[in-house]
Amino acid sequence: MTPNHTGLLLPTISPEHLQHLLLASKAISSTLDLQETLRLVIQIAAELTNSQVASILLLTPDKDALNFVATSDSQSLVGVSVPVETSIAGWVVRENKPLLTDSVGEDDRHYHEIRRTIGWLPDSILAVPLRHKGEVFGALEAVNKKDGAQYSQYDLTLAQALASQAAVAIANVRLFNQTDAIAEVMHELKTPLLALTAAIELLDRDISPDQRTTIVDMMRGETQRLVQMTQDFLELSRLDSGREQLHMENTNLPELILSAVEAQTPQAQQQNISIGVFIDKDTPLPEIKADPNRLKQLLLNLISNGIKYNRPNGRIAIRTRIDGASIRLSVADTGIGIAPDDLKRLFERFYRIPTADGFAHPSEGSGLGLSIAKRIVEAHGGRMEVESEVGKGTVFHCILPMKYKPKN
Repeated sequence: MTPNHTGLLLPTISPEHLQHLLLASKAISSTLDLQETLRLVIQIAAELTNSQVASILLLTPDKDALNFVATSDSQSLVGVSVPVETSIAGWVVRENKPLLTDSVGEDDRHYHEIRRTIGWLPDSILAVPLRHKGEVFGALEAVNKKDGAQYSQYDLTLAQALASQAAVAIANVRLFNQTDAIAEVMHELKTPLLALTAAIELLDRDISPDQRTTIVDMMRGETQRLVQMTQDFLELSRLDSGREQLHMENTNLPELILSAVEAQTPQAQQQNISIGVFIDKDTPLPEIKADPNRLKQLLLNLISNGIKYNRPNGRIAIRTRIDGASIRLSVADTGIGIAPDDLKRLFERFYRIPTADGFAHPSEGSGLGLSIAKRIVEAHGGRMEVESEVGKGTVFHCILPMKYKPKN
């Protein structure tokens, strides 16, 4: 038996599980991608405790709720929030203590509204705080042992050992992404700021009215770009941190697609680009559990991208189909296509696809649209894929989980 931070004696970890934890520590510390870190932690948590489901919840910025940011089972939980004051995870965070409960339905700390989302009531829950440098910022939960047994103090010991490693890894990833992103955005801000500085100096000179108009138009464009870049950077930072709260509800995807197309049609018409929507009427799409505003933002970004990199008189086609337990939403264009080397960097922050002359145009957009789109898909528990051929066009596939079906 070994004492924990509260002084309580906990079971000694077996050599087999100790080896598992050492390998887990190496795995979760080897990546600086937050989503991959979270995925590894919940996978390992489920394995170590032999649980049906493992989840991670992180505090929102105002610290009055916890968001499900990763789960090993129903992706409908991702983005769902529970109140700190009236939930098991909230109790764990408030009290900075682990919790075992084998009668969830009778536990006053359980947030019973969550049943409407997942469609079933857990029998037992093991929850431990995620704590770094004395600050609790979330909780790691395991739900229902696969063999139907009750959780033990040994399971608790394993979960706490993993949570200690996970908390450090998550904190390090957040810190790295924050400092790395700040450096990137400062670098990107230099170009429009220098352009504005040069333009101001030119306006002080003796120039013609036409030249003055040209300079003012340029300044207006660079200012708009600065505003858009700032907004997009803040948006991406919220999504990257896992703190963004999704407002999940039953969503009619075809209606959402038509709404997004309607909003982008004027921009497409200016470039003489047609947008077609192809939905199989013989196989109606079920409603999906999603944040409709976020999904519309995703579609607007992809359609706008398809317009920007299309050819004159080009086309954009939006298709949907059922793909196993998911819905595949595809946005295809007949544009310039993407070279293999550029495809590898496509979702990097501030990366812009070079045009035919080999140069990216820094005045075009913020360079964050596709990064935001990818994060939105991942926040819904889905994934984004892309295929492209130079000179023929590009297709973005968003694979989104369908509406959660209650267990029998």
